[in-house]
Amino acid sequence: MRRFLPGLAAIALGAIAIAACTAGVAPSAVPSAGATPAPSHTASAAASAGVPAVGANAFAGQGRLAFVSSGRLYVLDGTTRGKPAVLHAVAAPAGAAQPAWSRDGDWLAFLVGPASPDGQVPTGTLWLARADGQDAGPVLANAGPFSWSPAADVLAAIVTTPASGRESLYEIRPGGTPHLVPGGGGAGRIAWSPDGRQLAFTGIQYGPGGFTASTLETIPAAGGKPVVRARSTKDALLLWGWWPFGGGLLAWADPQGSGSIAADGIPLISYPLAAGRPVTLATTLPRQPFVTTPPAVATGAIALVAGGDRVLWNGKTILVCGTSGGCGGFPAGIPGPVNLDPAWSPAGEPTLAFVHATADWPGDFSQQNLAAWYATRRLWVYSLGGNPLRISGAGTGVADPVWSADGDLVLYVRDDGLWLISPAGGKPDSSPGLPSRTGGPALRIVSKLFAGAWPNYYGYVDWQDQFAWYS
Repeated sequence: MRRFLPGLAAIALGAIAIAACTAGVAPSAVPSAGATPAPSHTASAAASAGVPAVGANAFAGQGRLAFVSSGRLYVLDGTTRGKPAVLHAVAAPAGAAQPAWSRDGDWLAFLVGPASPDGQVPTGTLWLARADGQDAGPVLANAGPFSWSPAADVLAAIVTTPASGRESLYEIRPGGTPHLVPGGGGAGRIAWSPDGRQLAFTGIQYGPGGFTASTLETIPAAGGKPVVRARSTKDALLLWGWWPFGGGLLAWADPQGSGSIAADGIPLISYPLAAGRPVTLATTLPRQPFVTTPPAVATGAIALVAGGDRVLWNGKTILVCGTSGGCGGFPAGIPGPVNLDPAWSPAGEPTLAFVHATADWPGDFSQQNLAAWYATRRLWVYSLGGNPLRISGAGTGVADPVWSADGDLVLYVRDDGLWLISPAGGKPDSSPGLPSRTGGPALRIVSKLFAGAWPNYYGYVDWQDQFAWYS
């Protein structure tokens, strides 16, 4: 299961009015009976209808894939084994992003709002739809970060009141009316504890002269008095999330809430909730894909992309850290920077999928040179205690690998589309000097995510905002 969350653009939530909803915060239940069904397509019908072509046969039996193509949201339903997957168009306005599946895969949440060139929709109107894309409807206007509970079909979202800029925390159960969580709020990301009993959020205060203080807080999911877990008058504490087993939080420390300083990397700090002192793990860019913990409790390790400088081809390397510190990298020289997009397998031995790219920059920041560097990105896997292994059959221009729930397959971005491969498949590759296997076969699942020039000026694309896989 893959989910997206906003990056730097979501630190300060804007007040955005969306035409599809009322201008103020007006919670409403998701439409149920009587809603117009969303159209469904097979792969052949999709091409003739002008919607994205999909690998219906290749995705049979692989769960549900929500994806955005040119601002429109679709669901590819491959839950029936032995039968081609069916493509459903979600009846929502253009500008959809950040699809996220509920715990049981029955509901899909997403934002609708103005998108930046790299695909981010940090604020907008929060929508819900059923698993097949039907009964889609708005539930909260002026919403920003949101997150599904890992323990129940409950959604938490931050809502900004346009007139005052006040941020409030709401919980939503599909089919019900959103309700305010007393005492909740925050700026930037919100995160559920692994057991679903608490929510963590950041508070950032500004005065006439700018930044004044920041807090890292938790609150019971049912509401109550927030508990301040950390406080700083020097740094804005930007929440990443919880430790893999709970018991602590991870957050970046941004000096005086400076966006320009943060863009070149800031310390990621581990905060225990009980005994112990905070520990700085490494300097990373404050983007959600730069830190990952296992989606299931297979290991307590945190994988992060360490390195400063906002350009991706400069010195980025993956470290594996404990919550109390103690970080280590890959075996010496295999492979060297640049390493990006770590993703833990949720099953079997602790295994990390990641992207390796060249550290050589071909020249200026033209789109041609950006594309040339992006084409050097390849898929690798690393089992703890072993050696990293290149999956040569995955092709080039790879980004954002995501594991299936059983740890057998990896879904990844390539050529502005989504592909599926078995890293353990294929055969050993005879490429000189590189430990590799072909994997495979690599199967195209989705032909297109979004139009426009990519990657951006610093080599980054927010692919995570474009798809979510429930396997």
